[in-house]
Amino acid sequence: VATLIMIGVFYGNSSSSSGATNVNDANGVSSLDRGSSGGGSSSNGIGRLRSRAAAVRRRNHRLNTTPAATASLPVGPETDTVINNPHNFRINTPNAPSCTDPLSPSSISYTLVTQMSAERIWMLGEHCERWGYANPISVAVFTNRTRQNVTSDIIATGCKREQLAIQLLSTDDYDEDDYPVNILRNMALSEVRTSHIMYVDVDFWPSTALRPVLESINIRQEFASDSRLAVVVPAYQLYAHRLCGEHENCKEKEQTNDVPRTMEDLRPLLDTEDVGIFDFEANWNGHGSTSYKTFLLQDEGELFDLPCINSNRYEPYLALRYCRDLPPFQEAFTGYGKNKMTWAMQLRRSGYDFAQVGGAFVCHYPHFRSKAKLSWDYIPNLNVSDALAVSVEARKAGKQNRFNVIEKKDLIRGVDWAQTKRGKGDMLYLDYRRWLYDAVPDQSRLKMCDETYTDDNNLWTMGKCRVIDCIWVFGYEYCNVPF
Repeated sequence: VATLIMIGVFYGNSSSSSGATNVNDANGVSSLDRGSSGGGSSSNGIGRLRSRAAAVRRRNHRLNTTPAATASLPVGPETDTVINNPHNFRINTPNAPSCTDPLSPSSISYTLVTQMSAERIWMLGEHCERWGYANPISVAVFTNRTRQNVTSDIIATGCKREQLAIQLLSTDDYDEDDYPVNILRNMALSEVRTSHIMYVDVDFWPSTALRPVLESINIRQEFASDSRLAVVVPAYQLYAHRLCGEHENCKEKEQTNDVPRTMEDLRPLLDTEDVGIFDFEANWNGHGSTSYKTFLLQDEGELFDLPCINSNRYEPYLALRYCRDLPPFQEAFTGYGKNKMTWAMQLRRSGYDFAQVGGAFVCHYPHFRSKAKLSWDYIPNLNVSDALAVSVEARKAGKQNRFNVIEKKDLIRGVDWAQTKRGKGDMLYLDYRRWLYDAVPDQSRLKMCDETYTDDNNLWTMGKCRVIDCIWVFGYEYCNVPF
């Protein structure tokens, strides 16, 4: 039986008949918006900004209509034997504190949690300074160097030894392109001693207001009243042209002062397009459920409830409670791809409510592609430059209908998608999704949007019958390709 398989876009995302762009417009962000500070009337969602009283009423309504939403998930290895689970996917974090222990607003505190390879140790100094030298940071480092050497290098960046919990993971057991990102994330989480965490990757630098905003009485009250509140911190990026001119002359550490520290720094950089929404061109669904126009209208510390999630690819940076019901990062995902979006998927299904905060953000510092990313991008037997040229040609010709057959089918003949890093990662993702729907009861309070983006169109997989009718390259479909 012939199987229709849709293979994902290599760079960027194709449009979908699902109308996801309109969904995002309803959230206050159009597909053309790059985070400009100048646009938007008060109708862009500001009416849904919540006071604490309104938030409590809304949350109580959800709890009353979804009785299972506050039920504790089972703890222990027996939860993994209910269904077939060869990848050892996990439901919760059994060694963390109980989620049912009551918290007062004054008892809430935060640890910044991150992970990195040894060559990015220099970035941690920015986190320590922006987060505040008196405040805890838990970090896991992927390296074969000694603890003394790593600690000395971290202290040399300006960090204070007393604020740090440092863990090391040896590189000996891993291929150089198989970075164990989720193992490192869970290692860093395991050393948390505060009630709540703020997770960021080390190349996303927090604004200086992030910790004070999280410590505001409004946010503390919200967290104290809801153990499954996830506060979304909007993510921006400093574009590479701001960092350096020609790529080959780029030096990573030369322009650290260009990364915005405050909202006052951010707004003019948005206007000049030196800073924009993170990964907007290549993967807008990654942060597309965050309402960036609304964010620029929010007061500092004000929360805006996300009305829905428009894609399973959504992977925001979050502050939330560190406790037993918190889903872990799934350690089967290594290297690049799917490692954080799967966490967000499980959070939503487990009953976490997402609300974005005003007045604070994180910003990505540009860098060369990692070995893991290069491995993810590599496709054997595919002439990438020719395929890109065909895509550009088609776009110039106005071929917006992705079901048009494009010639030069030889560009993709002979590619064994199942042996590519992308293909393997997407097959693992499909295994994970099946496990998630079988093993984790649907307690979601935040629903998917009515017109959700069709994520499966972005998967690089091959059916078991190994017959492909149509395949996607750079957003365009090749049909009836012989293999």
